[in-house]
Amino acid sequence: MAVVVSPTEDSSLRPEVNFTYLQQYVESAMIYRFILIGFGGYVTFGVTMIGIPGNMVCCMVFHRQGLRDRMNLCLFSLAFVDLVYVTYALVWSSTVLMAYYRLFEFNEEKYMTCMRANLGITYGLRATSGLYSMVIAVERCVCVLFPLRASSLLRTRTMAALLLVLALFPQLGFSPLPIKYQVGQVVTPVGVEWQLIPSQLWHQHKDYIDAILYMFMSVTVPLLTFISVSLATFITVIKLRAAMSWREKATSTIDHSHVQQTGLTKMLVLTSCVYIITMVPFVSLIVAHLIIPEFSTNGRLVNIYLALYTLANGFPFINSAVVVFIYYNRSSRFRSEIRILFSYIKNRKRVDKV
Repeated sequence: MAVVVSPTEDSSLRPEVNFTYLQQYVESAMIYRFILIGFGGYVTFGVTMIGIPGNMVCCMVFHRQGLRDRMNLCLFSLAFVDLVYVTYALVWSSTVLMAYYRLFEFNEEKYMTCMRANLGITYGLRATSGLYSMVIAVERCVCVLFPLRASSLLRTRTMAALLLVLALFPQLGFSPLPIKYQVGQVVTPVGVEWQLIPSQLWHQHKDYIDAILYMFMSVTVPLLTFISVSLATFITVIKLRAAMSWREKATSTIDHSHVQQTGLTKMLVLTSCVYIITMVPFVSLIVAHLIIPEFSTNGRLVNIYLALYTLANGFPFINSAVVVFIYYNRSSRFRSEIRILFSYIKNRKRVDKV
């Protein structure tokens, strides 16, 4: 059953102020719709066409290299989570476009229903991807700071258990999200629209639900993840430069294992930098939301918030899609594994034809 809700407005506003607000609302609604269709629909759909096969290749390569190695296990896990995450992005962008073009009788109500059902899983996958990036950044930082002890600090089995916990924890944390909202019709200055509105269950337990979803999962976890990755990457870069400078002065021999580890560290630092860049819009949105109360789904700046939120949510999809190009460009071992993999697939096809 549809729920019709009137927007909260200050009745003391003067008519001319209300007219100004109406004009601003219409303009911001047009901007939000343009960004939702253009970026949330077409751009995100295009990114998934790159991200899905790219992460599939990453999973196969790192699996071939062996999951007994701690870093290979981390990279395989990140690629697998990103694969699922980008697949959900494909579902989201497809529903946006189907609702816009009314394909298969898919309307805004069905779009909101799909969004409500999948928000928790999508946000959980995004959080897991960020936490895996944090683990990789911290692991490389530890290897640079303590090169002789790093291999014995954490066993591969312990790392596997940690990665499993970091996969389950966000899904449990965002599990209350679908029950916080219900799909209903809302009376806005431009007419009646389908939106996600707070459910009756949220009104009854809003302090507990918001403490988990808002303050912890949506603010604390992403901010701590972003700060941890940024700090670990900064320390790694500074320490790596100092170590390379010292080696050039102290020895003239070439240690191939050291060169290989240095190349791996540089590649992972680059992936961390891409993660930081793509998370800046999302973190900025969190900070703006904390500073400006009206900058929210229930405030007067709702359409601007939703437009920027759509943009900020799209950048992590881009991060999950482009890492395969970084691996391919920076790792000769990754390139050779891809050539072996495709050569094997080509030979299998020849055998099947025969």
